Amino acid sequence: MNLKPAVKLPLVWVALLLCATIPLAHGAEDETAVRPHWSFEFKGGRFSPAIDDWSTYYGKDSMQHFSASLGYKVLRQLEVGVEAGTMHDRGQGYLPLNDTIGGRVYYELYPLHVFVLLRGVFAEGQWLVPYIGGGWTRMYYKQDVANQERVKGSVDGSHTRAGVQLLLDVFARNSARQLFAQYGIDNTYLFVEQQTIEAEVDAGGATVDIGGDSVLLGVLFEF
Repeated sequence: MNLKPAVKLPLVWVALLLCATIPLAHGAEDETAVRPHWSFEFKGGRFSPAIDDWSTYYGKDSMQHFSASLGYKVLRQLEVGVEAGTMHDRGQGYLPLNDTIGGRVYYELYPLHVFVLLRGVFAEGQWLVPYIGGGWTRMYYKQDVANQERVKGSVDGSHTRAGVQLLLDVFARNSARQLFAQYGIDNTYLFVEQQTIEAEVDAGGATVDIGGDSVLLGVLFEF
């Protein structure tokens, strides 16, 4: 299996551009004001492995990716957190020397991220919030091939992320007030994110990057 260079995140440049175009007149928020300190999000989308010939084994070039995260806001613009995710796919094992199918394959990845996030938010009620971030990753992997020994393990890696959050409160103020009154949720966002993971393992003397790129859609709650 060959490696391909990691795709650079176009959303990083979008996020930076949006941050730069937000009026500076808003200034930093008053730290004495009441503000949310925690966030919880869940998201899902597609993960494209960095392995060039992935579709040879699995019939398609991407798999499902679901994850959830919990973050703490050190500042309104600075957040630290943890995220756990899962990806999985089924396919047919390919034996290149015989040019034949080698049996059913079940492949699983479980990334665990510790991240730092920078958010371009400068005023409460700002309806569009770009963000960029990244951090440490521990990638757990498992591969089951019919009639062969199971391969599993874990490896350290890294990841980057970038996206844009849309504040839903401005479009449904009554629902936002009810969420706050009943559950203490300050803000609800719909967001799109692009994430890149790099995690290399030794596969029979060759280095294989089991990371890749994901495009994710999710919902985030601040409280």
